Parts: sequence; structure tokens; C-alpha cells
Amino acid sequence: MSNWRIKLGNQTITFVSLAPGATDELGTHTMVETTVDVAECLHAPVSASERMLTAEYREVGAGAATMWWKSACPPVPAALNAQPSDVIRVGGVTYQIIGGAAAHTDFDGTVTHVSFLSERQAVAHD
Repeated sequence: MSNWRIKLGNQTITFVSLAPGATDELGTHTMVETTVDVAECLHAPVSASERMLTAEYREVGAGAATMWWKSACPPVPAALNAQPSDVIRVGGVTYQIIGGAAAHTDFDGTVTHVSFLSERQAVAHD
């Protein structure tokens, strides 16, 4: 079994998950936010040739751009259990996880890191 560990990057990714909490006076569940900081991560835009999808909504005078990001983290539970319903924060900016987390192994079968995709949308108004 290998004790070798990859340092993937210098960024810290905060994994944010939401779960139903207590019920309020109207019977609605409040959402409880749980955060876990994971250090030594890499968070970068995908390659320039595939990184942005834009759309124009002329009837309402707005345009939207979606940018995809790839992340790699050490194999900690927060990263291994990341779901598409979760979000991450990097440098105070929030990204929506898309797809699930993928665990990557070495030749011994040891999980070395976890990768996933996220997106961020920007909307511009005329």
C-alpha cells in the first residue's frame, strides 16, 4: 500500500451541503447549512475551447453565461460524498456542483484524489 500523497493545489474549497432542519410554525422545514473546508485543492476553469456557454434572452433584455470549472481534492469524506445538489465556495464565490464526484485510484487501488465539475452563471441585463 502506498503512502505517497499528491498535493493537488494551493486552494481551499468549502463544501456546502443543505439538509432539512427543524420545522417552523408554518410546517416548513428550515434548511441547515453544513460546511467543510478542504485544503490543498485545485479549482480551475475547464479548457478555453469548452469553457463557456452563452445565451441571449432578447425579449427580457438579458444574457446569461455559464462557465464550467474542474476541481481536484484530497480523498476526504466531504469531497468523496459531494452531490449535484451541493455547492462549493472558493475565494468567497459560490459554484454549483454538476455531476457526481469521481474517485481516482493508484495502481494499488488506493484512492489518491477526487475530481468533479461545477458551474457558475452570470447574468447581464441591458
